[in-house]
Amino acid sequence: MADGALSIKLRCASWQQLATIYKRDLSQGTMFLKASAPPAIGTSVKIELSLPSATVISLTGMVHTHLQDPQRGAGVELKLDPIPAGTVW
Repeated sequence: MADGALSIKLRCASWQQLATIYKRDLSQGTMFLKASAPPAIGTSVKIELSLPSATVISLTGMVHTHLQDPQRGAGVELKLDPIPAGTVW
């Protein structure tokens, strides 16, 4: 990951929340993040996703699109690098 990558820490408070994020975003290789001042398309991003078990999964990707989602608000869609199978388990 490039030195100029944005570093973001996210915490899933429940397994249900993680299941929703996985079904909606991660399973498709994407992630939506709210952003009132979105970074430029192509910006590298590193995400540390904390699970309810206190395990931390590192995800990397880049800003793919700026979105205005009627349900989630303004933000960006990240295109994630492939998630290693061992990380998912």
